[in-house]
Amino acid sequence: MSLKPNKRTLICGNEIPMIGLGTFKLKNSVNSEEVYRVLDVAIESGYRLIDTASCYRNEEDIGFALEKLYVKHNIKRQDLFITSKLAPKDMGYDSAISTVAETLSKLKTTYLDLYLIHWPAKSNLSPVSTEHSGFRKETWNAFQYLFKQ
Repeated sequence: MSLKPNKRTLICGNEIPMIGLGTFKLKNSVNSEEVYRVLDVAIESGYRLIDTASCYRNEEDIGFALEKLYVKHNIKRQDLFITSKLAPKDMGYDSAISTVAETLSKLKTTYLDLYLIHWPAKSNLSPVSTEHSGFRKETWNAFQYLFKQ
């Protein structure tokens, strides 16, 4: 059984699938192909949105699996909607830019369809720190810069 590819149009004009696969806690163990197997079944079933995050520590496993699955399922990168998220420890302009580059490399792609701030506060700061707003602004500016690339 395959899912009907229902999508919604974002304000920027891009379409996002209504159903996606969240990959929190999905990670290969030693000598395991768990990520491959899960993504294989998901793609076979019609899933076209894959959601991950740098703090899930599975981006590289997902990248390796997708590289094989594009061929197996005769799909292209543009057939999938891949989203990832910036970890709180990586808030800030330079850190956000370098983390996106790492994410792209691990996922073996040249672009992300959606990139989110996982949590709107910098890690290792007091929850009431006035520095959070500065890190959010720097991160937003980095995202704007990357979007224009």
